[in-house]
Amino acid sequence: MKNLFKNLEDLRGVNPNPDFLHRSKTEILATYQTHSSTSFRISQFKNRLVESLSFAAALGLTSLLFYLTMSGLSGSSSTVITQQDKIQFDIQLRDAKYYKEVAPNVYMVVLNENMEEEEFQEELNKLLGK
Repeated sequence: MKNLFKNLEDLRGVNPNPDFLHRSKTEILATYQTHSSTSFRISQFKNRLVESLSFAAALGLTSLLFYLTMSGLSGSSSTVITQQDKIQFDIQLRDAKYYKEVAPNVYMVVLNENMEEEEFQEELNKLLGK
């Protein structure tokens, strides 16, 4: 046992070659170091959390815009259909008004041109219900 301690004390004076020392330091510093400190783990967790939240926010915003676009299109199409029905109803009312007011006058003019006065008066009386 005494021999072992003597050998260790002799080896204590051994110094590495300066070239070896420089090369070793360079290799150690160039390799990837795993950090076991708590602050590094917390910062890593925060980075992952921020990335996940930003992805979730982007996905949520995209979904919201898609929903609003689709619901807006379906709402505007029903509005267009409603406006189209209203226009058709207005046209039908104008047609009814025309047939009620203008068509008998046109009919009278046509009859007047093609009939004698007596025949015209008879047709007019039938039309008016006399």
